[in-house]
Amino acid sequence: MTNRDLVLDTLEQLGPILSSLLSQELQHKHNLSSVAARKRIERAKNERLILALEDVRFKHNEQFVYTPAQRESTTFLPALIQAFDDSHSPFRFAFQGLLARGGLVPKNLFASISGHPLESRKHQTAGDALDALMHWGLLEQVETRVGTCIRLSSDLAAKHVSPKRLAARLSAENILLLALRDWLRLQGLITANKASVRGEHTPQFGLFQWDFVAPSYVNPISNQFSREPGFVVADVILGRKLTKGDVQYFLHKCKIARVNSDNKGFLAWLIADWFEKDALILGRQYGYVFTTPKNLFGAGVATMLDTIVQALESKQELHLSTRDVWGSIFEAVKAIKHLEVAHSELKSILLELITGTCIAWNYTHGKTEYAQLIRDPKTSRYFEADVVFLQPDERVVVAECKHTKDWIDVTVLKTWFLESVPAIQNFYLADRWYSSAKYEFSFWTSGRLTPAARRFAESLHSDDRRFYIRDRDDIAKLLKKQCQVELSKIFDQCFALTDD
Repeated sequence: MTNRDLVLDTLEQLGPILSSLLSQELQHKHNLSSVAARKRIERAKNERLILALEDVRFKHNEQFVYTPAQRESTTFLPALIQAFDDSHSPFRFAFQGLLARGGLVPKNLFASISGHPLESRKHQTAGDALDALMHWGLLEQVETRVGTCIRLSSDLAAKHVSPKRLAARLSAENILLLALRDWLRLQGLITANKASVRGEHTPQFGLFQWDFVAPSYVNPISNQFSREPGFVVADVILGRKLTKGDVQYFLHKCKIARVNSDNKGFLAWLIADWFEKDALILGRQYGYVFTTPKNLFGAGVATMLDTIVQALESKQELHLSTRDVWGSIFEAVKAIKHLEVAHSELKSILLELITGTCIAWNYTHGKTEYAQLIRDPKTSRYFEADVVFLQPDERVVVAECKHTKDWIDVTVLKTWFLESVPAIQNFYLADRWYSSAKYEFSFWTSGRLTPAARRFAESLHSDDRRFYIRDRDDIAKLLKKQCQVELSKIFDQCFALTDD
């Protein structure tokens, strides 16, 4: 058998693999010496019969080898992760963490899911790992509606979670994290005012980044002799059934944090919609809390989180399917009323969904998008648009939503109008589909508007854009005018000015 047939056929049978394992197979099946097997592999590489990730080194200077056809196959990425695993390389945790999140994460969350510490003298840091993986072309940086993100390179993964679904998922996870903080506070398990939550801060414990970190003085987490606190740490991953591989990055973080003698005691939580049985057993074997929103807060809240994701992803046209969808969210609002911060955050999202529904009701076609992170092409600054209704070549309607029981003064409107509105309009004007569209900007609040705020809004109308505001009473009247009976009842009960 020729060198071409020998090496190529063996590699096609084995699939992408470490060069040492390919050499062992050649020695075993074809009675080659280790030197002869290594030379045949090198010759096949030189002739481009097989390829290698040239810059990526494994233990003992091994390489990851594959055929040109295998580079585009679905077996390549699992084989690469297995190769990192066989080499005991921490790079595998970054891939497993990314896959657990659909292959795409905001850059500021990469450290949390990578399994690498933020800073360390003994271990490779998350920043160093990201630089190396991007240099090797295995990960890439992209700009999306949720800002700068890191994703698996396009030739490694043909499909990634969409930025729209990622944004919806992050919103639902934020509600869950705030609910977790409130729930732990009510149980007396944490010091709430010292808790650090993703999005508000960069939660850090034991060299690693987490989604949630809070000190705890509960025995046996804390040191009862020195009165030094222990900690509660948590990560949250919604929208996926976690496998044994998906949870490895979390277990690795916990393992390193556990053996670090400088660390205090801690209780680690991983919260997901579902766990495969093997993953659940593994987490419990190590003594960590692997649980679901349903187990924590009940089926109603779990259903609501899923509904929120679908609604913000615009998979459900809420103005067409009222009772079940709105009923699910309303029941969840009541169910977590005792969890103050999460309750307020959920009502903020509910206000955005109601606003989007009211705007879409006025038109026969178009699409509604939520929580758009928009980059001004002139200044490169980011601004958030809570609700955007789009009709290509016709109309762009943008709404800012603010849940509060307070009065909205003119200063709040001026800040939004003078900073955010021009940037958002610049973004859509640069898109050929909306360069000649009509623009409408509106400010919706569950609070009240001062007379000065109303006068300011009326002064902003121009030929190229319309500006208007709606407070709680305006929205209530609009819902009745649109004959949205079910939604009108929910709005009145959720946003009554006497409600806490």
